[in-house]
Amino acid sequence: GYMFAYSERPGTYAARHFKDDISPELKQRRLEEIIMLQQKHSFERNKRFLDNECSVLIDKSSKKSNSSIISFCICCIVCTFKINELSQHFRCFYQSVDE
Repeated sequence: GYMFAYSERPGTYAARHFKDDISPELKQRRLEEIIMLQQKHSFERNKRFLDNECSVLIDKSSKKSNSSIISFCICCIVCTFKINELSQHFRCFYQSVDE
């Protein structure tokens, strides 16, 4: 998921009842800490799949790069691959789908 530093949202209960008295520097540090913890957790969770084969569903182009695709492993892990690396990892079969 997407993580971000806290920012007040106008009209919310918190905006009406709580003062935003945390410095931007502290918010950024907390964000960096939580991202680091999430990356560590994800690595520990996903390392059991290293050196194993897993079926994937190629879903769509990456929003971050035209040269990458997003795919989903049957074990519910999102995988991103560079398009030019596909042949190194997969035996690909392409089928056009007509309406």
